[in-house]
Amino acid sequence: MDQVVEHRSAAIVAAIGQGQSWGALMLGVVWTDEALQDLQRLVLFQLAHNGSEAAQDVALGLFDFADGLPLNPRVWRQLKQFEGDVRRGLWSRYEMRYEIDDGAHELRVVRLFEQREDREN
Repeated sequence: MDQVVEHRSAAIVAAIGQGQSWGALMLGVVWTDEALQDLQRLVLFQLAHNGSEAAQDVALGLFDFADGLPLNPRVWRQLKQFEGDVRRGLWSRYEMRYEIDDGAHELRVVRLFEQREDREN
């Protein structure tokens, strides 16, 4: 079952006083189990090779990147090889694949990769 990870973008919207109408248009950020497993793998790699500060920077950076995507979700290139509106966003050395589901009003983080790593899909 996919887990909803609380994000800060709704709080940011409220803090800057954009009102309910803009907040209602925001997509909710949902992390799939597979994306959370990818995050764990990437963070554990950083922890083992670069220490706890680097691991924390990667985790927080990727969460912050995902939190910002609903502000302009279609800014990144769509990946035509997948069904649905799957896109590829880049942060630092990492690739985040996410799917926009307008019907469910969600932005689902589906996979995370270090850009140089080997991967199946």
